[in-house]
Amino acid sequence: MPDFLELYTRYYRQVYAWCMALCRDPHQAQDLTQEAFCRAMQAMGSFRGDCTVATWLRGIAKNCYREQQRRQESTAAQLPEMADPGRGPEQSLCDGDGAVAVYRILHRLSQPYQEVFYLRVCGELSFADIGRIFEMSPNWARVTFYRARQKIAERMSRDGSNEL
Repeated sequence: MPDFLELYTRYYRQVYAWCMALCRDPHQAQDLTQEAFCRAMQAMGSFRGDCTVATWLRGIAKNCYREQQRRQESTAAQLPEMADPGRGPEQSLCDGDGAVAVYRILHRLSQPYQEVFYLRVCGELSFADIGRIFEMSPNWARVTFYRARQKIAERMSRDGSNEL
């Protein structure tokens, strides 16, 4: 088995092309390729030689893709449960005192939460549009928005300005 740098240099394009064929998204394919090579580096000692190195790497990449799909499906299934049926930070932006509290908390949020929340609520952009702006998936935008929403709600209740 060649050393890792040689392995990476020799097979990167093949593994990346394989990942592109699986997911059809260049950013996701790049992430999958990196994950596959990280796992390959950890498992180099267990390579038995039953198949070619390229086949072994593609198998690792395929497993990474399947795991990512399962995580995305699990996250998507949980999103409706995260929605708050009562007043949320979005509605608080419409009234005077609530708007000030939400903007104050929003200003202290880290990126990308701050910008995703603002683009969704004030810019009224779809998750697909937000995902394109950040060069990420719509699911990433959806999850980031809900996490930002949770952070704002938590801080509002913790700060005693529970306008929700």
